[in-house]
Amino acid sequence: MAAKSKGEFDAPCRFGGVVFGDAVARVGVIINRDAMKFTQADKYLAGARLTISLESFGVQHDDGGPKPAGKKASASFQATVDIKGFNVKKKTFAFGLSFNTEAWSEKDKNSLVRFAKSHGHFTIIDCERLKEQTAIAFPPEDDGAEEASE
Repeated sequence: MAAKSKGEFDAPCRFGGVVFGDAVARVGVIINRDAMKFTQADKYLAGARLTISLESFGVQHDDGGPKPAGKKASASFQATVDIKGFNVKKKTFAFGLSFNTEAWSEKDKNSLVRFAKSHGHFTIIDCERLKEQTAIAFPPEDDGAEEASE
C-alpha cells in the first residue's frame, strides 16, 4: 500500500443489500452527489482501503439531510474496507464496501446485516490508496456472460 492520506468525510447515505461470501462481505452504499464532490469520490471510492464508521437509523430516516437530532443510531459499525470503484448517476454515487471477514464472529456478521436496506451515515476516518493486488477479492457475480459467448 502506498500514498496514505488522512482526513474525515461524513455523509448521509442509503445502504443496499448485505452479501456474504467466503471470508468476505459486501454492502452497497449510495450517497447523493450534493454531499460529495467528484474529486472526493475519485479519492475515496476508487482503489482505496478505508477505515470507516457506519451508522444506521433504520428505514424511516431521510438520507438527504443531516443526522436526525437526538435520534440514536439503531446500528453502528467500524471496520476497514476496500472499494475498487464507483458508479456515477445524475444525482448519486454508488459503490460497494468489501469487508474481510476471516476473523469475524457471528456477532460481527449479525451486526453488519442490520444495515441492509436502511438509511444512515457513512464516515471515512482514514484512506489509503490500494495497489490492485492488495484489494480484498470478492467473487464475481455470475451474469451468464460466459455462457452467452459460447
